Order: sequence, then C-alpha cells, then structure tokens
Amino acid sequence: MLGSPRSVIRAMIPGPLRPNSPIAIRTDVSHARRSRPVEGVAELGEVPTVCCAIAVLGLLGPRALILFWWLIDPVRWNLVFQGLLLPALGFVFLPWTTIAYVLFWTVGGLDFIGWVVVALAFVLDIATYGGGGYGNRERVSGYYRQ
Repeated sequence: MLGSPRSVIRAMIPGPLRPNSPIAIRTDVSHARRSRPVEGVAELGEVPTVCCAIAVLGLLGPRALILFWWLIDPVRWNLVFQGLLLPALGFVFLPWTTIAYVLFWTVGGLDFIGWVVVALAFVLDIATYGGGGYGNRERVSGYYRQ
C-alpha cells in the first residue's frame, strides 16, 4: 500500500512543504499560509463537492453521445426512427431512453431485455430531472418540510 495521498505527494516533491496545507505544494514563501479556512475548499480528509460538474455531465453527456453517434452512424438512426421528430424529442427530453432504444433495437423491434433496458433508462432520465429538484429543495421557498 502506498499510504495516504498526502504522503505520496510529499515523497514526489523535494524541498520544504507548507504546514497545515490541504494540498502539498513546494514553496519558499513564509506568508503563503492561510490564517482562516476558505469557504469551498475541502479540508484534509474531506471530499470536495463537485455537484455542478456531475450535473453538467448528467445533462450534456448523453446528448453529446447522441449527437456523436448520429454523426458516426446516421443509417442506424434512420432505420430505427424513420424520421426526425422522435429522435429530436428524445434528444431534448429523454436522452438515456433514446440511447437505450437505439442500442437495443433490431430489425424486428425490441425484445424483452431491450424493453427492460429502455425502462431502466427511462427511470434514469426521470432521476436526472428529479434529482436536481430534490437536491435544491432548500432553495425553494414553497417546498414542504416535515
């Protein structure tokens, strides 16, 4: 076992390190120490929050995949949907469901496993929208609290 991340970084960086720093950085400046904690910076042992990055990936990631897949294989998308309206609606409202439908579609349609995966993707789409509302419930003034 390598040890804690801080000890690994200390072993890689030669020279003196700043004491009480959440990030081990080599410095020769004596006034670089913080006198009080900065809001939003994780202390040693805490996990920093990256909620915005996860939300952006959850919202833009499947849409980027749909766009990329459509650019790479437009014939498959034309065979599955035979038009532009349904994939456009899927792109905007239900991207995970659209990806699952195209992924498991065969010439005869979807089999049982395909429908199960499409249903799970639909739940993931709903959770993507609902998770943001639940996570921001403290910001909404009319939200019921028990």
